[in-house]
Amino acid sequence: MLIPDLSVCVLTCNSADHVLNFLRSLYDTAPPVSIETIVVDNNSGDETVDVITRTFPQVKVYENRTLEPPTTAKNRALRIAAGRYISLMDHDLIIQPECIRRMIDFMDNTPDTGIAGPRITTLDGNVEPSAGKFQRPLSFFLRNTFQKTLFPSSDLAGELFIPTWDLNKTREVDWLAGTCIVIRRETLKEVGLLDEGFPWLFEDLDYCSRAFKAGWHTFFIHNAETIHCGRHRYSTGANKSLPPILESCNSARIFFLKTGLRLLRKKWLGGKSIY
Repeated sequence: MLIPDLSVCVLTCNSADHVLNFLRSLYDTAPPVSIETIVVDNNSGDETVDVITRTFPQVKVYENRTLEPPTTAKNRALRIAAGRYISLMDHDLIIQPECIRRMIDFMDNTPDTGIAGPRITTLDGNVEPSAGKFQRPLSFFLRNTFQKTLFPSSDLAGELFIPTWDLNKTREVDWLAGTCIVIRRETLKEVGLLDEGFPWLFEDLDYCSRAFKAGWHTFFIHNAETIHCGRHRYSTGANKSLPPILESCNSARIFFLKTGLRLLRKKWLGGKSIY
């Protein structure tokens, strides 16, 4: 059996319209890159699975019968991906022409690149903050507490996201958002799966940190582009938009801080940094 160039892993839930548009754009723009597509459906209550299997019978669909944390569900796809490269992509992307080819070509030509990701824009053309530097403990604390109120123009907790950088060149970065990333097979084998201790949020930053510590480089590819049609959500189901822990604003803040602090402990207790 031929090994595909790229395994595309996608998580869906109650998202028939979005995922159909995504799959159309994927199959229209991927050639000459050969792909396999693995969709993990997270207990949809609509016609998502039926629509996918009817319209794109080549797609491998795994149906979760219960609503799992996104990181757990994504790992299901990563375990069975067979490609030379493996991509995690959100279901509400529109892949632009040459995006996949340019990312694969770049990684083929730079064998020490473990992770790569494209420029991500919104429907109205604005660039999403999809790459940047690892936060230090002090900058994380200031950015997420009182710094923006007391010192709104300060760069101490800023300069973390790529929109403040030159967007017209490919460059090495610390992290890429999991909205759309490509991982080298050897990197996945060495670094392992996503850490399910980050059930929702920061699992992508953690993965990039682990890859960096293992000696792999991460690159933002400026001339590969995809459009993100909606903000990241736990699920697109009408009654499942957030994990139960995030049902209130206070719970969301606590969850964010606890998860962020876990990331900082993993990142800064030993290891190295290019910044």
